[in-house]
Amino acid sequence: MILDIERLINEDIDLKNEMHSIFRKLEDGYDDMIKVYEKFEKPLTQIIDTLKEYARLTSEDQQDSPYFALAKRYESLIDSQKQLVHDVKNDVVIVLQDIVNKSELLNESIKDLNSAAKNARKLRNKINKLGDQIEELKAKGKPEKVPKKESEKQIKESEFSLARDKLIEAKGRFDGTLGNFNIERDDILKDALEKMADAENKYVNTMKDVIDEEKEAAGKL
Repeated sequence: MILDIERLINEDIDLKNEMHSIFRKLEDGYDDMIKVYEKFEKPLTQIIDTLKEYARLTSEDQQDSPYFALAKRYESLIDSQKQLVHDVKNDVVIVLQDIVNKSELLNESIKDLNSAAKNARKLRNKINKLGDQIEELKAKGKPEKVPKKESEKQIKESEFSLARDKLIEAKGRFDGTLGNFNIERDDILKDALEKMADAENKYVNTMKDVIDEEKEAAGKL
């Protein structure tokens, strides 16, 4: 969003810290993903135990059975899932929490900017209203009341000038805070995504090993 001073004054823009809500939702999403992975351990453990039991019943030596080998692959899958959960918690969720905390620093700047814009807008509207009243008095042939309104308008114009200067200062602070946040956000997020990709790649490779073992077991039937 491009915000210039005149737009801030003329439009009632509801500035919100959307970054805060976005990264909070991302954090919640990854938390939910972790819960899903953690639920896999119980059914996988049951499958592993059953495969080992089947291997014991169908082979002279349990460890020579392809089903025992498959069970071991599933065990490695559990280990891989645990590592993935650990990596997501430590490399992604913690990072997102850090970004959320950093984005909260924007709140004060946004509050300051909104307040300054609202004050300047209010004074601009009063000036415009006084201008309309002056023109109306002239049209109605009441020139004796015009000087008072013009005096009020001059006072409001002086107040508006000060309010506009404060708005410029508030926008400068906001731009600086937002710029710093954007730089930090991108650097932090890039590192987190790279670590996430590495963790998921390790998990996918483990899953491929499981699939290969399943095919091998099927081929021995």
